[in-house]
Amino acid sequence: MEEVICIKIHNKSTYNYVKGKNISVNKNDKIVIMIDSTSYLATVIFKENCPKNDVFYENIEILRKATATDLTTQRTLDNLSNKIIDSVLNIVKTLELNMKVISANFSLDRTKLCINYYSENRIDFRELLRELAYIFRTRIELYQVTDREYSRELGGLGPCGKPLCCSIFLNDFHQVSIKMVKEQNLMFNMSKITGACGKLLCCLKYESDYYSKLAEKLPEVGSPIVINDKEYIFKDIDPIKEIIVVQHKNEQLIMDLGELIKE
Repeated sequence: MEEVICIKIHNKSTYNYVKGKNISVNKNDKIVIMIDSTSYLATVIFKENCPKNDVFYENIEILRKATATDLTTQRTLDNLSNKIIDSVLNIVKTLELNMKVISANFSLDRTKLCINYYSENRIDFRELLRELAYIFRTRIELYQVTDREYSRELGGLGPCGKPLCCSIFLNDFHQVSIKMVKEQNLMFNMSKITGACGKLLCCLKYESDYYSKLAEKLPEVGSPIVINDKEYIFKDIDPIKEIIVVQHKNEQLIMDLGELIKE
């Protein structure tokens, strides 16, 4: 067993897992980390002991707990963000590049400027990089966000009427497929099963494992099934209410899901 620390890097939405070291940190502590010779501010989300082979560690080093100076420096850099975005937008407009600048953030030591942008097409940003490097005199990292990441940055409400899952708690985007729609017996209406990003709803993944395991135990809808020595046709299933509907000629039978699986 060894200590695993989950952290969230400042101005990033994903979580990272790093090995504990000879430094005492607790939940919500601000720390300074090092990634490829660049330092960033981060927050400790949690820490716990795990088997050595159960966690994939990032190449991140915890340097120290953040000092008052580190926090002041980060606030100053955050205040520069909008001015940087305005500068980048002016260059983008001059170069007539079809891209939307979402965020621009310096690393804690100001050795790197990370700019996130969205575009439906590939962008030749070589000239943009030269202009940015000349203005800011530091390393520039341009990252093209995906449709899902773009929606997360913009925020908004989902079809359920609640804030988008990706903007409030989702850390990673799992693959969502049409197979999940079919397994959950949902109507194939794209306006109902797609989110603000234009991709399939992330929430289709939440119960996918349950439906997949259920499908392995049940016959296909429309197939014959024998119950109490009588042959029925498997008509429908409601996994939420845990009931199934079978039919024999004009006789329709509603059963608990557990009874059929037991059969």
